Parts: sequence; structure tokens; C-alpha cells
Amino acid sequence: MKEEYCRAVAGRLDLLRRDKHRVLEDLADTFEAAREQGETDQATEERLGPPEEFAREINLQLGPRKNRSRLLVGGLCCLVCLGCGVGAALLWSLMRNPFPPGAIGGAVTVTSIQVMGSSWLSPELLLGLCVLGCLGAGALAVRLLRRFAASRRKDG
Repeated sequence: MKEEYCRAVAGRLDLLRRDKHRVLEDLADTFEAAREQGETDQATEERLGPPEEFAREINLQLGPRKNRSRLLVGGLCCLVCLGCGVGAALLWSLMRNPFPPGAIGGAVTVTSIQVMGSSWLSPELLLGLCVLGCLGAGALAVRLLRRFAASRRKDG
């Protein structure tokens, strides 16, 4: 009985891992203390109430920290997505208006200066990295913000 109750509560807790572990330890201690007092597991379950209600109360008391962290990380991911998008747009606009062949540093005409070697970090590679960063951060932001909204609906 106790294991089923604890499993049902654990499945409904929306807490940080360490908080969930503490709640489940406290719940097991509650059952043990009740047994020592001569109370049956069934009586303890009736006193605690249905697992859904017990978990909901715990989530209301301890859950806001997890929700705030989801919201914070989701917001940061949105900012990273925006920054990568702006960087990609700037790189793309620079790549569309290239300098004349042989021009260095924005010179209008061809110069006799020669640059030896090439950089492994080409504008195309930077553009690709910015686009990938934008997509990844955007997807993570959407996931975290959806989980935040779902947990608010579940608690409300």
C-alpha cells in the first residue's frame, strides 16, 4: 500500500529532483512513524488524502522554484535566439554586398596588397553557426516555456 501511494505521489510531483527526493523520504518517514504508533498504512493514506491531492498541495508549496527556473532559462534562450538571429542577419547582409575582388578593408579599387593564408572561420560558416544557434535556442525556449505553461495550468 505504502509503495503504491508513494509511487502515485512521485508521478504527480513537479519539483526539482532533490526536492522530490526529500518529499518522498519524508512521506516514507510518515508511514514508518504511523506504523510505530500502531496505525495501518491504509489509515495513514486516508489521513493524508488521495495521492493526487497530496501531490498538488506539495507542488503548490514547493513548485514555484522549478517554474521560475524554467521561465528564467526559457527567457535566456529567447535572448540567445534573438542575438543569433541578429548576428545571422548582419552576416547575411555583409555577404550580399561583397567588396570588389582584390579589395582589402573596403577599398574601392584593387590594391597591390596581398594577404597570405586564409581563415578557417569563413562568413558562411559563421552564418551557419548563427542560424543553428538561433534554431537550437528557439527550440529549447519553446520547450521550456510550454512546460512552464503546462505546470501553471496543472496547478491552477
